[in-house]
Amino acid sequence: MVRVEEVIALIVKCLPKCPICGADSQYEVSGVFKNYVHCKSCLAKFVSTDFISGKELKTLQLWEVDKEGKSSYLLRKEQPISFWQSLDLKSNTSQGDAFVALKGMTESEYEACMNNLGLLEGEEVRLRYVCFRHVMSPPSAIRQLFVDDGSPRMESKKGLLVFTNDNMVFMQQEGTWSSNYAQALRVPLENISGVVSGGTMITHIRVLVGVGGSSEQHEFATFQSEDKPIHMVRADIEKLLKEIRQERKRLAQEAITRGTVPTMIFCKFCGTRNKADQSHCGSCGAPLT
Repeated sequence: MVRVEEVIALIVKCLPKCPICGADSQYEVSGVFKNYVHCKSCLAKFVSTDFISGKELKTLQLWEVDKEGKSSYLLRKEQPISFWQSLDLKSNTSQGDAFVALKGMTESEYEACMNNLGLLEGEEVRLRYVCFRHVMSPPSAIRQLFVDDGSPRMESKKGLLVFTNDNMVFMQQEGTWSSNYAQALRVPLENISGVVSGGTMITHIRVLVGVGGSSEQHEFATFQSEDKPIHMVRADIEKLLKEIRQERKRLAQEAITRGTVPTMIFCKFCGTRNKADQSHCGSCGAPLT
């Protein structure tokens, strides 16, 4: 019977990185005949009769992605090893992507979110997280009947938090058991003034929008699609915001150099979008000309 070490060596030779999550050689072997291999990072489980012989890995089939076995039909089919070697799930995040495996959300739920995302021309998805948004909701009629304080209560709304190169969007589930998702929040990236993370048992990201007295906060918790610590999730968001602001400052400086006046003016100091007839930035107060 083939040894565990031989099976590991076989899959590492063909797939040094997990084709689902991109983790480096983090495989474990299971099954009576040692014909199942799963990635310790994303829990994706693969099966192949070639594991039993231990000679050459020709075909591979995705058995499950996570504990709920959520995966697309094409990935579940037995495919030649060349298919898995060329697969790049991590970089393929365009709208309508058929190769998506996010923990906490089925493929049909993800497609529902992306179909209603409303991307504009030139807008691209950069980050996406399955999580819960904390919102204050007024008491229901039944609660008002038995609780006479009339105070709002905190609710957790499941959804997909998406960061594009232009906006932060939260696609919210319409009901606990619903497969429909609608856009509940859309915030231009230039309006985001900060991102903080915290929590121990239930970790969260708090996005600060606006400045001064008009500022507001949006809190997102339990990032189901991420195995990384919450501070690393925050770092990814901050990195994206920095890159977008630098790009907009560059475009603003180029427009000033050319002497053109665009419909919208991005501040060359902070990257905030302003109307063309404004003389000073509405965020930092710097002159726009």
